[in-house]
Amino acid sequence: MGTLSDYVYHRDFVGRIPFAIGPLTVRLAAHLEQDPLLVHAEPILSVLSKGQDFSSHVSPMKAVRAAFKKATRNGDWSRYSRMMDLLLNKWGVFHFHADNSRKLVFVYLCVRSSTAYLVDIRGHDGNWKLERHLISIIAENWPDAGILREVARGSSCLTEADLLEARRRGLNMPIEVHGRFYLPSSRGLMMDGSGYDSHTGIVPVVVTAKRFDPTSTDEEAVKSPQVMMVGVDPDDPRPPWIVGAAQAGALAAQRREAMTGSSAQEREARLRHAAHMLFGKNVR
Repeated sequence: MGTLSDYVYHRDFVGRIPFAIGPLTVRLAAHLEQDPLLVHAEPILSVLSKGQDFSSHVSPMKAVRAAFKKATRNGDWSRYSRMMDLLLNKWGVFHFHADNSRKLVFVYLCVRSSTAYLVDIRGHDGNWKLERHLISIIAENWPDAGILREVARGSSCLTEADLLEARRRGLNMPIEVHGRFYLPSSRGLMMDGSGYDSHTGIVPVVVTAKRFDPTSTDEEAVKSPQVMMVGVDPDDPRPPWIVGAAQAGALAAQRREAMTGSSAQEREARLRHAAHMLFGKNVR
């Protein structure tokens, strides 16, 4: 039987490779319209606009895959967790590889509006101190697209290095752009590094528990009720990660059906495939 961590990190691994959601309207940030680097992104933009499979443009993730396979076998996710894509998990911004992985193309994919927002193109130099840079571009180009929300006004002295450290600690630090503080409109970063998106139904893994006093002779005496998360009946005999997986699968099927109008047989086949990827076995 898998653990809660197994489910969390399996879901994270699958979410690093976006699935085709149909033809997308591509919108460019203003500074890229005449940028010569745009030529390197053209193959990716073509795939996005046609609704084709773009998994080949995602990072090969050799080290990530190796850490994932090892953790799946021994249950130690510490190495994998250090390699999580925290910008993706917090903001929903994917990075695609272009020009033989010498360039990174940062794109926000909006399922609800079927739009791909091309945020920036940068050299692949291993520098991930760019959160404020990317959010500044989104705030200046698409402030009303539902990607981010203003939560306060003021100033911040935090550097990109500070923000990177905050992400690594699982902190949803607001980003200040021209005196306005922003957080994701529908997303959030969890303390374990995973993310959720309420717009697409990728919700936090949820566990509700009752804490009992182990010194009490009354087995039903609750020492202090503790709600760890919301949405799972504490009296449900099934493991909470199984309940969470079932709920997430049902939401995914509903979204997919709404977007594609696919048949019941096709939906069942996709759910079997997703279950196989998550749990490594056929599910009937």
